[in-house]
Amino acid sequence: MASALLMSFFYACDEDDIQKSNIGVDFKADTQNISANEEVSYTDLSIGDISKWDWTFEGGTPPTSNLQSPTITYEAPGSYNVTLKVGNSVQSETLTKESFITVSASEVVADFSASDVSAIQNENVVFTDLSTGSPTSWNWEFIPKNGSTITSTEQNPVIAFSEATVYSVRLTASNQDNSDEVVKADFINVIDVTSIDASFQTSAKNTYTSNTVTFTDTSVGTSTNWSWTFEGGTPATSNLQNPTVVYETPGKYRVSFTASNTTNSSEIVEEDFITVIPGDDLAGYFPLDGNANDFGPNSIDHNVMGTVNFTGTDRHMNENGTAVFDGSGHISITDNDAMNFGTDNFTIGVWFKTNNTSRMMVYQESGKNGGGDNQAWFRLNDNTDSRVARAAVEDPTGGAILNIPLSALSGILTDDKWHFATFVREGDDSRLYIDGSLIGARTGAFKDVSNEQNFSLGAQASGDNFSNYYMGELDDLMLYRRALSETEVSELFNL
Repeated sequence: MASALLMSFFYACDEDDIQKSNIGVDFKADTQNISANEEVSYTDLSIGDISKWDWTFEGGTPPTSNLQSPTITYEAPGSYNVTLKVGNSVQSETLTKESFITVSASEVVADFSASDVSAIQNENVVFTDLSTGSPTSWNWEFIPKNGSTITSTEQNPVIAFSEATVYSVRLTASNQDNSDEVVKADFINVIDVTSIDASFQTSAKNTYTSNTVTFTDTSVGTSTNWSWTFEGGTPATSNLQNPTVVYETPGKYRVSFTASNTTNSSEIVEEDFITVIPGDDLAGYFPLDGNANDFGPNSIDHNVMGTVNFTGTDRHMNENGTAVFDGSGHISITDNDAMNFGTDNFTIGVWFKTNNTSRMMVYQESGKNGGGDNQAWFRLNDNTDSRVARAAVEDPTGGAILNIPLSALSGILTDDKWHFATFVREGDDSRLYIDGSLIGARTGAFKDVSNEQNFSLGAQASGDNFSNYYMGELDDLMLYRRALSETEVSELFNL
């Protein structure tokens, strides 16, 4: 019995010795020299029957790990130890590698911005450090064309410039290992406190008769007096800084503005600045200048569907003044009682410019259920001879369609020039004008065009889908709940 116990003891000792001899701890890193905020990937090289890993990373994030081969980030410069303890249920081994990882400061790239690049004397300008590489010190120099240089060591200095001149700005950003310099020449223009550069904005450059337009002084400098002249407006003149004006007669009108103080004055004159259309029974007015908002009295909602942008140049050479359609998008104007014309008289006018000869719907009021649905529409290019343009009103009793042949026109409509299409329904009659001239008329137009559907600009509704997308530019969509006279159509064309 004693002999058997002794043999078991020796066997147990042999197994422990074997297990101990099979454990060896070691590791490596994919790099030992990095910049701050970079990562190090560790690989366990230990041997033996290992089931546990306990890492300790001085200066690392995370500072510990139980993964076999972790990845660690080092944020601060320095020299750091790494410790790995491996083991199983019986034993463990530990290895520490002193100063194993060296972290240097990041490369610095200097950059900055300013709250304004044009300032009045003694007006605060905020400079914001945008440098990368974790800089810890900053040296700013504000260097004038004439006068003394201003300096600062703040990260984001606030400077009030007393000299009326142009300043260049130099920033040197540094950390403990690196630095970088950026110079922005002639970056800040400091304006004499007594000087004035007149400018203004308006609540609407496109409006309608009897609507109120607000003018806002946006002049640079110190103004104490203001003098406005509003051609065609009421009042015709004003000395208020931000006056309101009403226009009673359609037309295009000049605005003159002078801003002054006891020392200086500045004048700006904007010809044809305000466009005024008739306001009587106006249902919707979409100038399409930079957006698809309704500037009429009902402020009708809309959604831009697909690709439509507002970067086109209008017929008066104003940039960002039209809607541009690429054949994949349209503007959906939300159904509104103001556009549910029923059997009443109405007028729809729109400017278009295209060189595309495919079949295209310019606009469609309702009509997603197809032929016989309550609707009104205007389409181009059903063919190149007898139906170069078509306008219609429809309801379940049938349709009254105006087919315009090429022979009725003075030229083609796809000539990449601006044309004005105006459809008028008056009682049982319908009329289509192109560029202010009557080109087609018919009877049988007493159709109920109203239902609870949206107005589509630039596409034809077909159930929940769309087809016959428009390709080109559209501008100044106008909808009236009355029949405009031929004189009024001509006046709109000439605006």
